[in-house]
Amino acid sequence: MLEIEGFKVTAFSEQSEAIAAVAADGDAFDLVVTDFNMPGMNGIEVMQKMLAIKPGLKTAIASGFVDEALTEAARQVGVTKLIFKESAIEDFCAVMRELIDETS
Repeated sequence: MLEIEGFKVTAFSEQSEAIAAVAADGDAFDLVVTDFNMPGMNGIEVMQKMLAIKPGLKTAIASGFVDEALTEAARQVGVTKLIFKESAIEDFCAVMRELIDETS
């Protein structure tokens, strides 16, 4: 869906692969989006590791349940945006465009 909206997407099925890709060439990524609830590391842990590698990286975590605890945990590690997964694709893409435009 993101590619249809004009975004170039690099996808990883393992958190460690995504972290390694940012470590290898952080400048290749304008934005990192991850789910919050995953086996292994959760989205907060993934973003914490990525932001330690590349401070200032635009980051977004998608979740089906955004509460104050998740919002605060995301803020503490430096996550740029939280996205409610149930949002329409147009809303999701608007957040992606906003984050990418901030880096330009």
